[in-house]
Amino acid sequence: MKFTLKEQTVVRIAAPVHRHLEFDIVLNQESGAYTHDTLVRAKKEDHHISIFALLERGTYHFKLEFMSDAALL
Repeated sequence: MKFTLKEQTVVRIAAPVHRHLEFDIVLNQESGAYTHDTLVRAKKEDHHISIFALLERGTYHFKLEFMSDAALL
């Protein structure tokens, strides 16, 4: 998901941990055409995965990277 902030903003992205899906939430800031800088890669804590950040004006995107553990069985 891509979004543009017009002013400094506090952002929180959260998701509950799932029994059968392994996933990461990654927050990137666009730094040019087809380039970005990874700002935060969410970590698993207390039964949820979350990002909490103070972001400056600019264009950002977050992505959800996942894999089902069923593929491993």
